[in-house]
Amino acid sequence: MDRASGTIDLANGRYGEVRMASPVPFTQKRTVVIRAKVMESKRIYRDIEISSDSTLEDLALATVEAFGWDCDHCYGFYSHLGQSLHDSKEAYELFADLAEEDGSAMEVRDGVLGVKDTAVGDVFENRGKKMQFLFDYGDDHRFELEARGFDETMPGVVYPRLMSAKGELGPQYPDYNDDDFK
Repeated sequence: MDRASGTIDLANGRYGEVRMASPVPFTQKRTVVIRAKVMESKRIYRDIEISSDSTLEDLALATVEAFGWDCDHCYGFYSHLGQSLHDSKEAYELFADLAEEDGSAMEVRDGVLGVKDTAVGDVFENRGKKMQFLFDYGDDHRFELEARGFDETMPGVVYPRLMSAKGELGPQYPDYNDDDFK
């Protein structure tokens, strides 16, 4: 891995760079390395380095794209790592931002904050901090995110970036007409 290039040779031979929802100026000082593990199979993971001033929206996009999927559904981040999200003492949801933006009567639980203005470094402030990332409430894709370390930003490096990858996650939208699903 060439740290300055921002690319990594993935298991399938591709080189990848993770996009971000909003650009981060090079004035940022610190990055967070987040390990995103598939909760169904913790042997499948991606390590993503992201600026601590990036938003949870940026982290959601980076996580989903690191697994080769499109970020085309709502999502949230929850401190409770089990099935019951309502047991979370800390919660951030895209729904909170959407309700605020359109002034809708969409119900958002008390204490749930938005993702668009919440900095990654404010949530993952300590090594070992874990959050559950739930992507697509219908299909219920769950990931355990853990702050694995911190580093200084490097000039010329685009964040977020994929640092390492292990295992393959299936397609986001399987072909149910395929013989494997009959």
